Amino acid sequence: MTESPDRPNPGQVDQLEQEERNWLEGVYRGDRLPELSLRVVLVGLVLSVLTIVFNVYMGLKTGWGEGGAIISVILGFTIMKLFGQVDRKDRPFSELENNISQTMASASGSLGNIVNVIPAMFLLASAGIIARAPTTLDIILWCFFTSLLGVVFAIPLRKQIVVVEKLVFPTGTAAAKTIQAVHAHGEEALSKAKTLFRVAVPSFLITWFRDGWIGPLPHLPASWYPFTGMIPGVGAAQTYMAGLSISPFMLTGGFLFGPRVGTSLLIGGVIAWLVAAPRLMANGVLETIANDFGERYINFLETGYIFPILVKWTMWPAIGVMVSAGITMTAIRWPVIKRAFASMIAGTKTGGKGAISHLELSFKWLGLVFLFAMAGILYMLTVRFGVPWWIGILTPIMAFALSLIAVRATGETDINPVGTMGSITQIAFGLAQQGATTNLMAGGISASVASESADMMQDLKTGWLLGSTPRKLVIGQLLGVTAGAVFAAVVFNIMIAAHDIGSATLPAPAAITWEGLARMMEKGAGALPPGAGPALLIGILVGTVLTYLDGKKLVPKKYLPSAISVGLAMIVPFDFVVAMFLGGIAMLITTRRNPAWAAEHAALIGSGGIVGEGLAGVLAAITILATGGGAGH
Repeated sequence: MTESPDRPNPGQVDQLEQEERNWLEGVYRGDRLPELSLRVVLVGLVLSVLTIVFNVYMGLKTGWGEGGAIISVILGFTIMKLFGQVDRKDRPFSELENNISQTMASASGSLGNIVNVIPAMFLLASAGIIARAPTTLDIILWCFFTSLLGVVFAIPLRKQIVVVEKLVFPTGTAAAKTIQAVHAHGEEALSKAKTLFRVAVPSFLITWFRDGWIGPLPHLPASWYPFTGMIPGVGAAQTYMAGLSISPFMLTGGFLFGPRVGTSLLIGGVIAWLVAAPRLMANGVLETIANDFGERYINFLETGYIFPILVKWTMWPAIGVMVSAGITMTAIRWPVIKRAFASMIAGTKTGGKGAISHLELSFKWLGLVFLFAMAGILYMLTVRFGVPWWIGILTPIMAFALSLIAVRATGETDINPVGTMGSITQIAFGLAQQGATTNLMAGGISASVASESADMMQDLKTGWLLGSTPRKLVIGQLLGVTAGAVFAAVVFNIMIAAHDIGSATLPAPAAITWEGLARMMEKGAGALPPGAGPALLIGILVGTVLTYLDGKKLVPKKYLPSAISVGLAMIVPFDFVVAMFLGGIAMLITTRRNPAWAAEHAALIGSGGIVGEGLAGVLAAITILATGGGAGH
């Protein structure tokens, strides 16, 4: 008879001791191989900057992010190979060093608040709903302290989740296998790096000539509109953005996400742009919204630029679909939640001692870092934004409970329900009528802590498989969080200075969702424009049904639209959706012709497009600012 996974095993302390001794004797290599070195920190910083650039760019464009663990492994190895460090006879670049540099990069890439909560606060501040937008210092401190708390929350869970229960953490396991492969077959790693660069270079050039070129040659257009006059009921295709975005990232991103996500995006985009938008225009709803939001939006409507107006309506069914989908999936995974809390209870029995306690961050230092993170969050909430002190204490406690769920879900499925964790917190504080600032920032803490906790556990899983020193992995994560907070603030400020948040260039769909939920929790039904209430209810129904059918496996996944993707497509420009759909179709065709090649190259092609366009997009924004342009120009 086996022990129920929902109840702590009385023998877990003994099991932990044996597992740790086996690992120390058979796997651990931190005493034989170089691990945390100056060259690793320098490479890790380079990879952190790269990861931040494409995650901020990608997040502000689509609301999605990419941790970058696998790509960081390949690029880290390639950089070291180019500088002759891999083949050094005295001290060759080791697998454990690659693990540290990858950990720094993925820690930086997990600073999710920079594309959801932070820009949502800018939107609420511009509407006069909250007192002020965050300053650069606010952004740095917010990203740093919330992510630091996520790291702290993950560390005590490692023994139970990784060592005793051995949850798979698919990305962490894949990163370990990739590190082993590139160090065993260096030429294969270089070949993969060449594939990535072959996509990244043209992606960079196309984006530069589209957004940043200031020479005599004409710019590439942002979109191509071949459908003008071809779509019944739709007037000027440009008005409804019924075209194809000239975006390498969107095409290669569609290739990476695959046909199911691409088709789901197309469904949501058609509903929002080709079905709802013309009717909202004909019935005067868009005019009403423009009048409510002031002269700037009236000018948008007069020039035929309806995206920022339309999204004030479509955000409500989108919120309904995405929030209900997340909550429904969390409810379906109730056994995961129970096991998460059982793991926490069981983990307290192991205490801070064990066979490898000399290789771990001591509980004394862990406690000091925890107090430092808590003090920083309390300072941010109470001093910088005037949130009541008791909420500053209650929110991290709630964030810890939700992080347990996020870590467990990530370990079992590789899906980190960050958005759901944030939405649950927003709704909880919204129902307590604590105001938009409080429910938004409280939700942001939960989302950021959950994101960083799950990422930390992925990295600890990688290190456990490779034989890295846990304490040094924590140091790598802390270095990545620190560098990431600074770089993220810089890149974010560059992008929003050059482009308006919520514009077609920078739609910031995650921020739109968070802003809308904050408005609704503060103002209730009064926050909704005409007709959006029924659309919200329909969205909730659609998100719940699609997710239930998916979670219970009642319909094969390939025949069922992704609820999150359907909702997301309602708050991004339709030409983005078309490009990602075509990328997904390209992936489908490629997979049918050569499934092995498609499986091996999908991540490289997708990441190459993201890296190339992300770098060019940020440089283009700098060029716009240097030549006197910017948001509102």
